This record gives sequence, C-alpha cells and structure tokens, in this order.
Amino acid sequence: MAVDEQLQRMVMGRFATGVTVITTQAGDEKCGMTANAVMSLSLNPSLLVISVDKFSHMHSALLKSNCFAMNVLKKEHESLSRRFAQKGPKDF
Repeated sequence: MAVDEQLQRMVMGRFATGVTVITTQAGDEKCGMTANAVMSLSLNPSLLVISVDKFSHMHSALLKSNCFAMNVLKKEHESLSRRFAQKGPKDF
C-alpha cells in the first residue's frame, strides 16, 4: 500500500507524543498492543520505529505478518489503550 509522503510528514510532525495502538494480522491471527514510543524514521520509503518486547506475542506476530498499522488515539479512547496494554487475547 502506497503512503502519501506529505501526509506522513504532516501527521508525524504534529505527533510530539501520544498513545497509539499497533495492530497486525498474520493469517487469521489478529494482534495488537499499546505503544507510546513511536517515531518516524523515513518518508521514502515510509518507515516508522516502534519498540516491541522480543519475548512478547506481538513480536512473533509482527515477524510473521511483516507489516503493521499505527492507530493514533484520542483522549476519549483511553479504554482502548488500556485494553491493548494488557497481556492476552483482545477482541477486535
């Protein structure tokens, strides 16, 4: 999927800090986690840096899927950030 470089620059330039939910899907398995350590690495190619515990289920899911989505949350989405911050299966 192509990413608009100017849109990425605008979004990441305004994202000083905040809470995100990182999601991925490997086959039928969906996985997600809350992340607040996110930064832009490159516009071309479009690259983001996220920190993931090597021993977490999310890490293995990311290796299998080889892609992820970053969902930037609003203050009203605190319940989502808490749900994805807990260990174990999540309802999507």
